[in-house]
Amino acid sequence: MKKLFWLIFTVMLLAACDGEEEKNNNCENRAQLLENVNTPASSGTLPGSSFTKTWRVLNTGTCTWDKDYKVVKLVGEFISAEPMTSAVAPTPPQGELRITLTLRLSDQARMNIPQSASFQLHTPENQPFGPVLQVQVVVGNPISTTAPTSTPRVTLVPSPIPITPGVVQTGNCVNNAQFVADVTIPDGASVTAGQPFVKIWRFRNTGTCAWNNTYTISKVQGDSLAMSGTSASLPNTPPGSEVDISVTLTAALAAPLGSQQTAIFQLYTPNRQPFGDQPYVLVTIGSAAPTSASGACTNNAAFVADVTIPDNTVIRIGQTYVKTWRLRNTGTCPWSADYTLIKVWGDAFTANTVQLPAVDPGAEADISVTLTMLPTVVIGQTYIGMFELRAPNGETFGEPPYIQVIAGQ
Repeated sequence: MKKLFWLIFTVMLLAACDGEEEKNNNCENRAQLLENVNTPASSGTLPGSSFTKTWRVLNTGTCTWDKDYKVVKLVGEFISAEPMTSAVAPTPPQGELRITLTLRLSDQARMNIPQSASFQLHTPENQPFGPVLQVQVVVGNPISTTAPTSTPRVTLVPSPIPITPGVVQTGNCVNNAQFVADVTIPDGASVTAGQPFVKIWRFRNTGTCAWNNTYTISKVQGDSLAMSGTSASLPNTPPGSEVDISVTLTAALAAPLGSQQTAIFQLYTPNRQPFGDQPYVLVTIGSAAPTSASGACTNNAAFVADVTIPDNTVIRIGQTYVKTWRLRNTGTCPWSADYTLIKVWGDAFTANTVQLPAVDPGAEADISVTLTMLPTVVIGQTYIGMFELRAPNGETFGEPPYIQVIAGQ
């Protein structure tokens, strides 16, 4: 009888645990950087030295953080964490967490060269969320101060890009932004060296200022991932709304196969003040530039210009229109009707598949698709549609064209 009782008790306990796990899986993980706590008082850090770095972070989600949540390093060749990953203290929603890491500057760090590292919170399932936490140090001999201090010997490098992004006052309103989701290119996704790809993040305007095309996003770290242009304009986004922000990137041909490459980005106000969460991209170099089916030539394409429907054009719901891009054949294979352009992402649009015209290597051509904006979209919201060029053997190639418009009445 006792055995039967304990068997029933065990089954009920396991069922209760399973229910709790499901409940936790239904919550949302978000975080906001409040402050870089320690402000170092010395001018440099010697190679091989250890130091601490502390940030204050607010739990803006609905999940309660526990010891299964951790802080993981993203990038930083010459700065290591001791230990490599750190568990966080229990933090309820709207609670504040102080993250303190013990860091070590590599013996191989060169004198008088700034070094940096970036960290981020990860869920128990190892999914990153929240702002990218950064630290930068000057490699050099520390200069002692006249007053005794316990502050670690580490100094943030003076830079036009402050280390603490967040809320920025602009006139009578404030600018802030919160990362919501990765729309394309999830962390660790495989990309082709030398081939452009489009990274899209979903952000929420958590400030009181409305964004327009004078707000921009720029890359602030990640030499191995080149950005098309020095910055990209943000779509029109009123306070409280969500929007998809995209950049076109190309992994360096010299990036080793199988290596992971990271780039970090920053949102800027019209007067170049950084604000909000910092988005990033983390990709794996999967292969070199693809070749055609014959192997005798290569396929590649570069965007030249928007011929019709420039970015952030207002388009009426239900209206059918023609989007035209000018592209250059930068490969060695001539294009023919066996090459196609297809829509691969963008539920707000219907679009036809297009056969490419005959285009010799080095020549340019105007490529057009017929699009219709569906009636399910929200008036005033910005929508993006992504397209891909495909060779006769089905391989994707070239810089992917896209359309970015605003839904209008």
